[in-house]
Amino acid sequence: MYKRSVYAYSSGLFDGEGYIGIIESHNQSGSITYSCTCELSSTSKEIIDWLVATHGGILNEVKRKGTRPPWKQQWKWVLRRRKGLRTFLRYIEYYSIIKRDQVKLAREFMAGEIKPRAAFERMKELNHRGTAISSVKNISASDHTST
Repeated sequence: MYKRSVYAYSSGLFDGEGYIGIIESHNQSGSITYSCTCELSSTSKEIIDWLVATHGGILNEVKRKGTRPPWKQQWKWVLRRRKGLRTFLRYIEYYSIIKRDQVKLAREFMAGEIKPRAAFERMKELNHRGTAISSVKNISASDHTST
């Protein structure tokens, strides 16, 4: 039961504040590589520390441009290691609502089921602000209840 609660909570955090992306990198020889990343930002360092302790990854302090007094310090959790990403995404996919399509696409990309460039372009579409969330319409409360 504990693990289900951890992944359900992690998925909720991630749906609300997380980012999943496929990154295109160009090296000095001109070749292009693609990799996957999960990130979550919060003003609660305690949450970020918990994510690192629970799922691995690293904690980064977000440096703010300017010094606006009302802004709180922000922290970022970053998970890029392939093994850690696969595990994290496998477990949160079941509970995810908002980012279910991105999680599924990232898992397909890492499994080699989709060409890297196509995955990169599709992820850009899914992450575009204002994109309709089709998967939410197809989810009922019974889909996420455990027996």
